[in-house]
Amino acid sequence: METSNAAEQVDPNETEIATAAVGQRVRTARRERGLTLEDLGGGALSRSFLSRVENGKTRISLKSLYKIATRLQLPMSHFLEGAIGPAEAPLEIALDEAESSLARQDAEGALSRLNRVSVPGKLQHRLLYIRGRALNLLERHREAMQTLQTARDLALQHDDSHALLEIECALGAALFGIGVYDEAQVHFRTVLNGGQGGVEDPALRGKALAGIGNVFYVRGDVASALDYFSRAREYMRTVNDPDTAGRVYSALSQDYLQKSDLSSAVRHSSYSVGSYRLKQNAWDAARELATMAFRYLAADDLDRAAESAQDAASLAVAIGDSEDEAFARSALAGVYLRQGNPDLAAQEANRALGLEAKSLPARSDSMLVLGRIASETGEFDAANNYYTDVVNSLRGTEHQLRFAEAAIEYSRFLHKLGDVEAAYSLMLEATEKRRPSFD
Repeated sequence: METSNAAEQVDPNETEIATAAVGQRVRTARRERGLTLEDLGGGALSRSFLSRVENGKTRISLKSLYKIATRLQLPMSHFLEGAIGPAEAPLEIALDEAESSLARQDAEGALSRLNRVSVPGKLQHRLLYIRGRALNLLERHREAMQTLQTARDLALQHDDSHALLEIECALGAALFGIGVYDEAQVHFRTVLNGGQGGVEDPALRGKALAGIGNVFYVRGDVASALDYFSRAREYMRTVNDPDTAGRVYSALSQDYLQKSDLSSAVRHSSYSVGSYRLKQNAWDAARELATMAFRYLAADDLDRAAESAQDAASLAVAIGDSEDEAFARSALAGVYLRQGNPDLAAQEANRALGLEAKSLPARSDSMLVLGRIASETGEFDAANNYYTDVVNSLRGTEHQLRFAEAAIEYSRFLHKLGDVEAAYSLMLEATEKRRPSFD
């Protein structure tokens, strides 16, 4: 019997494989050792999940396959070598490259890659899923919704349960983006309910919990929203960043492809997209945690606001994401100011501005904190400059509600200084813009 050398061959990341050959090899090795499905799972993988794997009816992550390989005392190569046919290999790699582009936040690059490839029916739902996520990232939510609905129908036809859950979560995000909150919540709950059947994906569950929390929040049910955010945070804290490994695996895949070693090319391409997918998870988690921080702050839950903002900043630093680091630090600045610590608040606000992020909310929130501090310390000229910059930067943008709130705050500041006419004019402009909107 071969001894397991899996840990030396591959990092146990989250990429998925969906081939009948892998399932058949798992079943053969299990039966040769006289193990039941329960024995093989060992409490880590459910019987129903392993049954679907062996029958080729679901994807299996490399992390889960690693557990199986270890349990069966076989190397990962025993299950992966030659598992994907030569005709499929270039297409699988093309989809891996598109998904890796998306995980690096290059949505346009992902769409460009997808437009250059034509895949057979059994890969079509994965292509459409990647396209839908790219459209979501570009905030083209209606197009994303239509694309993902087709992807879901195809995944159902192919009985690909894990892909179906991923599509459901992305579809929920698309529906939330266009304000269809009831349907969005249905899709997020489908992810949570489906995840109890053996699919192990903490990042996906975290996204679904955060999605439900966002629905409650925009509807004014803050208590329920905060409960879901707290549950989501526990999952989101588990992600990490094997970015370097992703680049190495990608380079090896291309090298093997040039040498016509298609099996090795596909295997390393799968390792690469799995590594980049973990980065995508970290990026999503950083954004959601920063959003949660602002919502905890609005609910006056300063402790959890600070924890969420700090977690978001740490994740953003780890993956080199200056946009979400700025967003998190602007939230942290608001927390410190509310806690009566203007020095720390100013420090975080200046750190956020120093990142030169493109995000208007991150910049405007940081400048508002600095404006409040300047106003409280009697530095009225500096405060006026901050408020002017915030209002001018938000005026005429899609951030109508943020503009209205900033304009009202600036109006009160002007009134305090005795400039009643300017304060009244700004208050009138803010009132006209302050209508139901979720920016």
